[in-house]
Order: sequence, then structure tokens, then C-alpha cells
Amino acid sequence: MSESVLSSQQLAECREAFAMLDKDGAGQLPAESLGRLIRMIGQNPSDAEVRELAAGLHGSGSPSAITCDDFCDAVSRRLHSSSASSSSSGRRPATELEEAFRALDRRLTGRLAATRLRALLTSMGEPLSPAEVDELLLMAKPASATSSGGEKEAAVGQDDSELFIDYRSLARRLLAK
Repeated sequence: MSESVLSSQQLAECREAFAMLDKDGAGQLPAESLGRLIRMIGQNPSDAEVRELAAGLHGSGSPSAITCDDFCDAVSRRLHSSSASSSSSGRRPATELEEAFRALDRRLTGRLAATRLRALLTSMGEPLSPAEVDELLLMAKPASATSSGGEKEAAVGQDDSELFIDYRSLARRLLAK
């Protein structure tokens, strides 16, 4: 395994995720499991990034199977490249994510309609599954109070059609994982 930038807690999370999928205890998983493993620890890599990480595990070409050490190495490389790119741009990842959400906020209220966010996330770029969007919306700031603009903020278990997501809070929660 290459030099790790993972904390002991992150290593434990990686090992736990790997063990959850390694039901037979063989110590290896199909290489196609890499993206799912990374998502299990709260990260959201693109499919292209997962392919790049897999290809980098054993030099040239993608491996057919990965070990827990391979997985930890891939996560370490991903975190190292993320921190290097955010450091070189001089911007915090939370700020970048907020700016992406802000681009969708036509009235610049700091909130997005949950229905619009759901439609975009399931149809554009690398689409998320409805279950993944549900999980994301559950992470949104739960509040039963009405916002200053008269819009309902996200509250777990309510119908999307009336909800608005505080995207600044959501960005912080997503990146705190």
C-alpha cells in the first residue's frame, strides 16, 4: 500500500465497508465493487474517477479483483488528489459545491426546490438513482418551520412538491461526512 493520508478512523471505515461486501471472507472483491465501496464511506466519485482509480491500482490496466489494501490505497489517492486540487485552486470544497448549487438558484434565495433538484440529479451528468436522491434529500437541513420567503424547508418524510432545500447547509453536511 502506498503512503496513506487516511486517519485511523478513515481506515477503520474502509475496512468495515470492505468487510460488509466481502461476505465469504476471501479478502478480495470484484474490481467493479470499487465505486460502491467508495460510496459506502460517504464519498461520491464519478464513474470516470472510479475507472481511473481502478486502473491506477495495479499499474497498467484495471484489475479483476481488489483487496482491502487496494481499496484503502484508492481512497487515500482520491483524498490526496482532492485536497491537492482544492489547495491549488485556493477554494474550499464546500464553497465549490455551494457555487454549483447557486448556479441552479435562479432567485438567489439560498434554497432549491426539492422537485427541481430531484429532476436534475436523476437526469443530468452522471444520474443518481431515486434511492440516492432520497438519501441526499434526507441529509438536507430538517426543519418544519417555514422560511422567511414563505417556502417550507426540507423536512424528512414530507412530499417533495412543497419542499425547498437549504443548499449551503446541505453542502456542509455532504462534505462533513
